[in-house]
Amino acid sequence: MEKLRHIYLPFRPSGGEKRLLFATEAVNLHTSVSVDSRFKGLPIPCNIVLSCPKIYKLRLHEEITELPEDLMCLRNLTKLTLSGFGNLKDDHIKVLEKLSSLRMLFASVRIFQASLVCSEGGFPFLEFLYLYSLLEFKEWKVEKGAMPSLCRLHIEYSPDLEAVPDGLQYITTLKELTIKGMLPKFCSGLGEGGEDFYKIQHFRNAKQSQAPER
Repeated sequence: MEKLRHIYLPFRPSGGEKRLLFATEAVNLHTSVSVDSRFKGLPIPCNIVLSCPKIYKLRLHEEITELPEDLMCLRNLTKLTLSGFGNLKDDHIKVLEKLSSLRMLFASVRIFQASLVCSEGGFPFLEFLYLYSLLEFKEWKVEKGAMPSLCRLHIEYSPDLEAVPDGLQYITTLKELTIKGMLPKFCSGLGEGGEDFYKIQHFRNAKQSQAPER
């Protein structure tokens, strides 16, 4: 197993945790490990994920009811995918933005009722942010000094989001913005002369494809 680079860990509540803990301990010596875990309606089994401190890529799929602060111990984590993550809350965002090595974040959640605030100094090395199907996601603010390394931003099918976040104009590293499946009101605000154009006028590469009116 010395050359193992990817492991898929399907979690089951009956005896699964013990087997998965053994598997993660077996690959703990390796510098690059990708973990694909599926937890349905259960808290993240922290002892499993955290037993691989050298994880560089982590995918959490289906219902996850908490996102522990212990994830900040994963110093090598550069790519995180949250798929089908229900009811993401403010305190989860606080954990995510403190992941010191995170370069890519992919988030596809079912319901996101919290107000997303990217704090000053948060996501210090994040380069690519991909947001897809964030239902009931309405408010997003980027504080000055947040995401100072962001180069690419992708927003797709988040029908309740009315505009790109205030504060996006402070991210001078941003080179590419991709908008897909958003409502016409969202897209029109980004056009030259639109009320949100000042947030993106410092870069040129903005791609849009809008959804029809509901």
